[in-house]
Amino acid sequence: MKSNIVFVPEEEQYKVWLQGNPTKRYSQSEKETLDTELRIKIIKELNITGEYGIEEFMLYHKWLEVQKFVKKTNIEEIEEVERLIWKPKGRSDYRRVFPELVLTSNTVEIKKKNFWGEDGYQEYIHDEKLRRHANILRVLISSSRHDGVVGRQLRYLVRDKITKKYLGVICIASSMMNLSVRNESVFGGDITKVPEAKQHFKNAFKPGGRSVNMANGQSIMCTQPFGRNFNGGKFLSLMCISNQVADDWKKRYGDTLVTVETTSLYGKKDSTQYDGLRPYWRNLGKTSGDTPIKPTDEVWKTIRKWTKQRFPRTYFKFLVGKNEKGQPLVRDKKNALISKSYGLLGLNSKLRTLSGHKRGVFISKLYQNSDAFLQCNINEDELVPAFDNSVKTLTEFWKFGFEGDTKRGGVNPEISKHFQNKFKFEKLSSAKKRIQTLVDRGEDSINLITDWYFPMSYLSWEATREKFLSQVSR
Repeated sequence: MKSNIVFVPEEEQYKVWLQGNPTKRYSQSEKETLDTELRIKIIKELNITGEYGIEEFMLYHKWLEVQKFVKKTNIEEIEEVERLIWKPKGRSDYRRVFPELVLTSNTVEIKKKNFWGEDGYQEYIHDEKLRRHANILRVLISSSRHDGVVGRQLRYLVRDKITKKYLGVICIASSMMNLSVRNESVFGGDITKVPEAKQHFKNAFKPGGRSVNMANGQSIMCTQPFGRNFNGGKFLSLMCISNQVADDWKKRYGDTLVTVETTSLYGKKDSTQYDGLRPYWRNLGKTSGDTPIKPTDEVWKTIRKWTKQRFPRTYFKFLVGKNEKGQPLVRDKKNALISKSYGLLGLNSKLRTLSGHKRGVFISKLYQNSDAFLQCNINEDELVPAFDNSVKTLTEFWKFGFEGDTKRGGVNPEISKHFQNKFKFEKLSSAKKRIQTLVDRGEDSINLITDWYFPMSYLSWEATREKFLSQVSR
């Protein structure tokens, strides 16, 4: 937020907002009618989607998203993006991948100091075509529905520098507040039981707190067959903690990035794309599974309209109001408002409204003393890097793992010096090992199948389920 913006207290913000959004006084019977109409609509939908397993639930929402997205997107450009997806010609092609992270976020202003040392802002203009291409990939290569991002965000199109072919997309966003296992790891204990940990947490997430030094890997999506053949998901996970991302975070927001967290899509799976990446990524456990079952976009739109009509102050607080830093008053405001509306409508006692879906939680601590910094026990100039997070070194680790390139030079000392012996006995995750695993299975040729969800735009839900359900979470 620019330094010349004057903070307006929440109550004053609400008064100004009301002037442009006058509320209607409803009679009791009108209130009951509005409540009943929305209640029936939500119950009807949750009685169907609430019975789906997590894979089928996500596929259903993806089908709705693709149908809507394709209608407003240029088909020729979709076909162009499909042609630009990276495809290998042989098993050793991973050796010739040299990544390029192209920042495609909307036009932003990068904080800089002028000649006199004063804070100023320089506009950064992205490539509009690449932004559209990244958006097409985001929708059509992943089974996860995109719910939008609130707050800070760095969006990247990741491609091979030589061929300019697409490897995937990344979105680095503001840290999630309600991750209990992350909070326990970073703030020194269970914040519901340890007073000191609770205070560290409150200090970090208050306006001006050090949560601005934390980020979330909100979207980490690789193209296929890059992911399936060469552990491309692990590669993109490593790029999320690269020095380029940290530098961009610093340039754009003026804050040093010290931790990056993320969650796996399918918590019940025994392995994820973040496993085998210690010390870069660490497994902290799982989420509580107490997030609400997400409604379709149509019902979500109705929920917002109903809240604005019935509870304008709640609507303002959850969706409009800003704090002193110009950030939303409520984090994760979509899930928060969905939960609030389910409660106001009395649905929690009538049917299952929580997903019960527990996701794996993973964290990368970019500094040896990240925790001490976030707890305000040290200053920024005392931070000690945890490992070499250059794009070059992380890419080499993805390609060859601990063993290094045995054909050309052996182990990179910047990789080997950071690893304890116990890591070397874990399941290795390099592209080289992945190829050997496929060969050992008898899969001598490269699988060129591409996960591409464009056909959902013209298929019925029943046909989509039959064609794509087996692909979800594989």
